[in-house]
Amino acid sequence: MKLSTPRNFLLILISAVIILIIIIILYAQEQIKQQSEIIKADKNTLIKQIANRAELRVLDAIDILEIASHSANVVNSPYVSEINQNMHGIPDYLDNEKRLEFQNILKSYAGFEDMVYVLPNGDVYLAEPYSSQQSLSVSNFGFRDWYIESLKTHLPYLSSIVTSATTGHSISPISVPVFTQNGSLAGILAASLDLEHMQKRIREFSSYSDDRILVIDNNGNLIADSEGINQIGKPLFTNNKIFTRIISDKTGTMTELVNDTKMYLAYTSINAGQNSWYAILMDPYNEAFSSVNLTIYESVTVIISIVMVSSISAYLIQRQFQTQVGLRKLALKSNESLQKSQESLAEARRKIEEQLQKKEETEKLKDEFSAMVSHELRTPLFPIKFHSEMLKDPKLLGVLNSEQIESVDAIYRNASRLEQIIDDVLTSQKLDMEKLRFEIKDIELNKFLEEVIKFNSPLMHAKHIEFTNTNKQNITFRGDSDRLHQIFTNLIVNSVDFVPETNGKIEIGANVLENEIEFYVKDNGIGIAKEKQENLFKKFYQIDTSWKRKHGGTGLGLSICRGIVQGLGGNIWVESDTGLGATFYFKIPRQPKLI
Repeated sequence: MKLSTPRNFLLILISAVIILIIIIILYAQEQIKQQSEIIKADKNTLIKQIANRAELRVLDAIDILEIASHSANVVNSPYVSEINQNMHGIPDYLDNEKRLEFQNILKSYAGFEDMVYVLPNGDVYLAEPYSSQQSLSVSNFGFRDWYIESLKTHLPYLSSIVTSATTGHSISPISVPVFTQNGSLAGILAASLDLEHMQKRIREFSSYSDDRILVIDNNGNLIADSEGINQIGKPLFTNNKIFTRIISDKTGTMTELVNDTKMYLAYTSINAGQNSWYAILMDPYNEAFSSVNLTIYESVTVIISIVMVSSISAYLIQRQFQTQVGLRKLALKSNESLQKSQESLAEARRKIEEQLQKKEETEKLKDEFSAMVSHELRTPLFPIKFHSEMLKDPKLLGVLNSEQIESVDAIYRNASRLEQIIDDVLTSQKLDMEKLRFEIKDIELNKFLEEVIKFNSPLMHAKHIEFTNTNKQNITFRGDSDRLHQIFTNLIVNSVDFVPETNGKIEIGANVLENEIEFYVKDNGIGIAKEKQENLFKKFYQIDTSWKRKHGGTGLGLSICRGIVQGLGGNIWVESDTGLGATFYFKIPRQPKLI
């Protein structure tokens, strides 16, 4: 009996361990499956958002050209007889109406590098800017694929990637046919879509994701790369199998070796006129599925722990359980060890479930926020501003009266305000995530401050504010001019709100120190009480709720200013008191070391 009892217990122990290991394996498999599905769903959602954004940008460009093709200035070409082959079109002093129309489009839509108008026979009529017309190598575009396709189909066409002779950038020409009122073909209007500009937009989007974002055309040539590693216009994949599968499936995922690294790819197609582009998310497989690998590691660790505990228990049983009493004691110890292992497993399961739930909630909030801002809010703003500007063109709808002009200006002003609010929210989010990027370059102080004056002068018209630059020194320093512009604009907008209705004054300037530059924005407004200055740069802080509501604003402007200044290695403060106006100072290094 003494011999059989330990053996029976050992059999029970071994059976229990085997069952427990099977349960752990089954549970781990289920968790791995769920995590993999969540990761794949996240990747697919993100790549579709990127594809939608790129597709809308292409469609916006086509829409702008189609709207312009209906303008009488574009349709009419009264100086055909003045075409000079040496000038590759008409001289720059002729047909100023058409040139002005093209200049307004290039100014409003930053994605175009240049525009060209071609006659039905392929001869170049004119190009804007005129410098691009001068740099043309030919005077007839009858051999270009975009000319041939638009002439044949009478539809817009997005051409393959080529290199601009003017800037050396990679571009993709877009063409639309132009018809007279009687339906006959008047010519072909084409614009060069600057892919460098699209790459910049893709890099902005990638600040919300650790994935690498790529866009390729239907020939496999690179259009945009969030990391800027590969050259635009060159083939992306040396492995033709990857490219063949992408254009075959249109949408899907795959795991392949790219440059000897196992990569996970999620991809989907982009409607680019009559062609197709493809958006791709690419991430090292081990990084993309790190949570899955962690689950596997934890499961293996738990199994090894159980086996070790069970082996030790069996060894102790064999040595110590010589009597019925000893058997019972060792059995109790083994049961306690098994119970602790089960508790450890339960705790590990609870932690995994908590991590999964937190990840799902975080990813859901991030996706909802990004999708709402980038797709539902920001996308419609450009057409609203563009069309409101076109409404003021007397050649489009005639001369507007003062009330109509005021209404159109209100549309443009409020669209611009909404765009600023969206930029503030996105910038604040980037600061919170510590993903705000800086582009450091040389800046000429005088030129920079004059640009600030020029850019913000329209804000002064309504209240007839005296707006001056008192800077007396000129140096060249290094910094991010766009972010510095953003700081000045936020501070100036605040000053505009709080200066008097009459005799308002706003002054900007800079003091050049040994290793730093101290900028300031000074106004003669209502001032800020000393006790309210401590919280002034906190997010959403409002000095006076009723006053802020009257003047609008998100409550993010000053907190964004502080975040940018600190990111450049500087600091910001205010000197003011009630009724004495306010002066906002911020100081940055002349050679910033980014934080």
